Amino acid sequence: MNRVLITGLAGAGKTSLARRLSVATGAPWHSLDDLYYGPGLVMATTFPAAIEEITAGDRWIFDSGGPPPVDPVRVRLRELLWSRADTVLWLDYSQPVVLWRAATRSLRRMVTRERLWHGYRDTPAQWLRADHPVRRAWSAHRRRRQEIAARIAEPARHALTVHRLHRPDETEAFMRRLRLEPRG
Repeated sequence: MNRVLITGLAGAGKTSLARRLSVATGAPWHSLDDLYYGPGLVMATTFPAAIEEITAGDRWIFDSGGPPPVDPVRVRLRELLWSRADTVLWLDYSQPVVLWRAATRSLRRMVTRERLWHGYRDTPAQWLRADHPVRRAWSAHRRRRQEIAARIAEPARHALTVHRLHRPDETEAFMRRLRLEPRG
């Protein structure tokens, strides 16, 4: 487990798990959102080169399965991430769990006025956007689950080690086992 993608719906806990996994394994963690977003919340011009450089390394953890595949550049970068990974941790949590996590995270960010990429802040108006994590957890749960399952089932992915974690307690058990195993 040297090159790890953590995938699942927004709000499932991918970033929190990536941070913890980095501490447990010593592999560097990279926030896909921090690399992706440039001014105006569009893809940063440095994003493709950063993905190329990081994934060429021997050890890394990404808190995402890749950028949305909406154009050829992002399709290529998503494929690059998946082709260079050796392990996928899939937080395949139920819709109520993801909804709860996305909502409480967004509420916390609003109350604390936490700044994200380039000064972006979560606001009540953001909840009306179709791409807000709470709305995606509601509307895209089944579709995203099917997309991830299909990607993992592709013949090119057969060499991947996949840990499909259905509940937060399974993730905790995985982390406990990891701490007991010697680092490689």
